[in-house]
Amino acid sequence: MAAIDVGPGATNRATNVQGFSLVSQENPANLSGVIDHIDLWLAGYSSGTVDFAAFVDNGSNSLTTNGTAAGLTPASGDNDFDAPGDFTAFDIGAGEYLGVFIDANKQIEADTSGGGNVWYKALDQIPCTGVTFAVLTSWAISIYGTGVEASAGYTPRLMMVT
Repeated sequence: MAAIDVGPGATNRATNVQGFSLVSQENPANLSGVIDHIDLWLAGYSSGTVDFAAFVDNGSNSLTTNGTAAGLTPASGDNDFDAPGDFTAFDIGAGEYLGVFIDANKQIEADTSGGGNVWYKALDQIPCTGVTFAVLTSWAISIYGTGVEASAGYTPRLMMVT
């Protein structure tokens, strides 16, 4: 099986952001399968949690979450999270995007130019169905995920929020 690769990379960047749900448009998932490893680069505070999700682009900046992982407590700097120890692995489809909610007690590293765009919306939007996000043009956030490709005939589970 091949490896899933999604997100621009978790690196030390020029600025940071907090209190938003952020979805990187850079490097969508190359394959369908399961995300079982996430890298995140944070600055600032030592408390607070983050939530992750795979996002489906419904068009016109309307997003819906697919699989999710919630309540992780990272430290400042480079953070590596592995399933099943740190979170429950979640589904992602080819062409879907990796996103994160950063609460007011954490700051994700970001660049305001040179990136592949970031969807953003205030507060925790994980999970969500058909929520309209705004776009930060040319931004990049420090997030990266890997996983395992699904077997032939696999269809990612779309989580419906009611």
